[in-house]
Amino acid sequence: MLKILSSATLLLASFTTHADIKDAPLDFTQPPSIYNADYVDIVGEETREHEDLKREYSLAIEPKYKSKRNRMASQPQVLSKTASQVATETGCPNLAIGGGTLVAFNTEGSSYCVSTVVDAETKIEGLMLNIPSTANYDLFFFKYEDDGQFTLIDSSVSPSSTSEQTVAKAEAGAYVLFAQATQGSSGDPVTLGWLGYNNFDQYEANDKFGQSTSLQTNAVIQGNLDNANDLDFFSYTVGPDQSLLSLRFSASEQFSFEIWSGAAWVQLVKNQLNTYNVTPGSTINLLVRSAAGNPPPISAQYSLVAHAPGSAESVDGFKVWNNENLTKLLILEDVPPQTASVEAHNLISFSGGVKDSNNQPVPLSNVIVDLYSFNIDSGSYEFFDNGVIAVDDNGHFNSSIKVKDCVNEYVPVRNVHNRVHSGTPTNPSEWWDIFYNAGHYSVYLANENGERSDTPVKQGSFYHICKEELVKMCYYEKNYQTGGQKWTCLN
Repeated sequence: MLKILSSATLLLASFTTHADIKDAPLDFTQPPSIYNADYVDIVGEETREHEDLKREYSLAIEPKYKSKRNRMASQPQVLSKTASQVATETGCPNLAIGGGTLVAFNTEGSSYCVSTVVDAETKIEGLMLNIPSTANYDLFFFKYEDDGQFTLIDSSVSPSSTSEQTVAKAEAGAYVLFAQATQGSSGDPVTLGWLGYNNFDQYEANDKFGQSTSLQTNAVIQGNLDNANDLDFFSYTVGPDQSLLSLRFSASEQFSFEIWSGAAWVQLVKNQLNTYNVTPGSTINLLVRSAAGNPPPISAQYSLVAHAPGSAESVDGFKVWNNENLTKLLILEDVPPQTASVEAHNLISFSGGVKDSNNQPVPLSNVIVDLYSFNIDSGSYEFFDNGVIAVDDNGHFNSSIKVKDCVNEYVPVRNVHNRVHSGTPTNPSEWWDIFYNAGHYSVYLANENGERSDTPVKQGSFYHICKEELVKMCYYEKNYQTGGQKWTCLN
């Protein structure tokens, strides 16, 4: 329901505008219809008709809009023209952002316009409400250039609609909202006005289906709703060989995440990864908006990821390490496998970045690690353990997997010295017996079905420590009888 916060002057379309605005370029191309769009037939929590995206606007003759300074708004700029100059040059009366006025179109073809200036980048929503059902009125949003030309930014020409809406992210400058009775007329007034928002994300304006933000495969969207009526539309084009799509929408319960089912918007489950069957080459249409009756604050953020399962192809920045309290002495010894650079007892850690064929990060996938133990009798490696590591939103993984106890053992390496030759009580010279086995790891990326791919992307060896025994410890300590030092050994 529209709220007019103060009395509006009823203006008739007999008002004569400046000739320049009537010569401005008008685009009567019909907006794309969601009912002609591709869809995914998914059973969701709740369905709503597309026309049921209800909004309640408040427009006032006195502006309630202020140019707020915040992290998402541009710094104010010195404008070349004042609001009064723009109104004089265009013939369109000044109407501040947040304001509304009543206009009656008594004859077909009549028109009316308003103008304003903004001193910082602003998302401007132009509105024409309460259009009579017997008429077809259209709405156009222009930027008024310094050279006196009009640049069409957005238009709304929906036939038989009771409202028209333009939305655009506008840089600092002068703007004009132009309304026209394209077909028919009525003495009943419509409400013409505009609203402005400063706290918008980088993907605006995407308030209309025809303005949908294109989701790239494996990209992460961070956004917000800049007002209670904000609608954020997104679309995802399925690849020619793609049959699955994974979506994860992370946000509070004050957000609603929906997918177009062909007949209605279906609300999807939030804060978990959901995978759907999709048709190659089709377009998936998505919507983010406020939960009914519970809009989030402007500062609240949401995250949206569209992941193509099986799109991971490589790993970069790969590291393997271990933080267990081990001697790490075998690395210094010439014992097999000489290529090993890490020791592990019950844990082994891996990290890196997962990339697709375009060398872009792949989020929300899995890395699968198989561990092998060398069998001395057969002279070959045998599988004995594995683990799965989750990839985060940025395509990174960093985690440890558990290693089972040894199932095979080499002949222990005895009396391994820690290379401290002048030991002290706090840093003694030590000799260890180390029982170990040669371990091997193979790192795989998950395929489209979430299973291990056929070919490993990384391989390597490690020392699987079964047991370490301290045999002897020696150090120098002060000899209080002679005043010198004595060499003390403990077995």
